[in-house]
Amino acid sequence: MGVYASWVWEATGDNLNDFARGIKLLGLLGEGIVLAALARFAGLPAFVAYATAPAAILVSAWHGNTDTLMAAFVIVAAIAFDRDRFFTAGLSFGAALNVKLLPLVLLPLLLIGAPDRRALWRICAALALAAVPYIPLLVTSAGDLYDNMIAYNSIPNDWGLNAFFNQAVQQPELEGTFTPIRDAFLDYGRYLVLAGVIALALASRARLHFSMVEQFALGGSLFLLLTPGFGVQYTILVVAALILVDLPYGIAWAWLAGGFIAILYSAVPLTDFSIKHESNEHLLVLWALVGVLAWALLALFVWQTLSARYRRAATIGG
Repeated sequence: MGVYASWVWEATGDNLNDFARGIKLLGLLGEGIVLAALARFAGLPAFVAYATAPAAILVSAWHGNTDTLMAAFVIVAAIAFDRDRFFTAGLSFGAALNVKLLPLVLLPLLLIGAPDRRALWRICAALALAAVPYIPLLVTSAGDLYDNMIAYNSIPNDWGLNAFFNQAVQQPELEGTFTPIRDAFLDYGRYLVLAGVIALALASRARLHFSMVEQFALGGSLFLLLTPGFGVQYTILVVAALILVDLPYGIAWAWLAGGFIAILYSAVPLTDFSIKHESNEHLLVLWALVGVLAWALLALFVWQTLSARYRRAATIGG
């Protein structure tokens, strides 16, 4: 993405307005990939649901973030896996990692879910091929690569558990209790996410037998539920997967997450590419409320999906 950004900057003659348009092209390409996949494998309702999803529109066409391209490769990887195209699945997942490293949290699902050794080797071979662009960075800047990508923990914004912890530490009577809890969560929350995803992968392989699209929807939701660092663009990670797995949940998430993003952008307006210091406090309160509802929706999806599959597995086993 850095190489692409430098190309766009050179091609647009250092013009910030033209650069802003050019940098959006990859994200919009990702949207096209997702829409094509949904049209082919899920039909018109899923296509329309994603095409009108405010979360997708705001992240790609307005914000101009490349997370939509990352999410496109992730969902293609899941669809390919479920159709026994394991090399394609690994290659597409590796392409997602060449956009951002965020999908690493879902990698255990792909590896543990491989049905046999041959499938696993195909996935790993494709991932190795996709890792080639990282080799020059590992040779010349391994330390910087680790500091800025592996050790990076995003921003502890008011989302999910952090929203509760951040409010708690601002209360004098709760500060002493919750400050060390929040600090520990910021330091070790990523391992909580990873543990949850690995547990999901093992449970699916042993008993629950989720498809990979279902696993990515659940794993991405677990990430968003437990992440210690958050950016509003992360919401795009599960939009397509939720639409594929459960259309009502997918639509609800796309609109709640989209409202969450839109309110934030309205509360902290942008003028000439600079963030104004004065924010609309009333809108920020509404933003927090919508964020709680969006977070709760994911929690409900995970709970209902897991409990329904456990009941089904128990019935079959019994």
